Amino acid sequence: MTLCGPLAPYPSSAVHALMPSVVRFMLQAFLEIDATEAAVAGGEGWLPTAENVNALPEGVRRYIRGLDAKVRELEADLADMRLKGDRDQ
Repeated sequence: MTLCGPLAPYPSSAVHALMPSVVRFMLQAFLEIDATEAAVAGGEGWLPTAENVNALPEGVRRYIRGLDAKVRELEADLADMRLKGDRDQ
């Protein structure tokens, strides 16, 4: 199943509107699940602070940056669509 699979029945404008929230929800869920894992090296658990995120393996940091970039891209697309809709009215 792809990320957009559950959103397929909706019009593309709705998908564009929902996608940033879906991506944020996925990232939040990932971080929450990771935070519930057993503490590493005597720590009290992992929290998504800037220091902890920067200490993650490069692949995970790239994934997080990619999600953040996708959210920004989708938010820009949504803003453009809303602006275009306002001009059409």
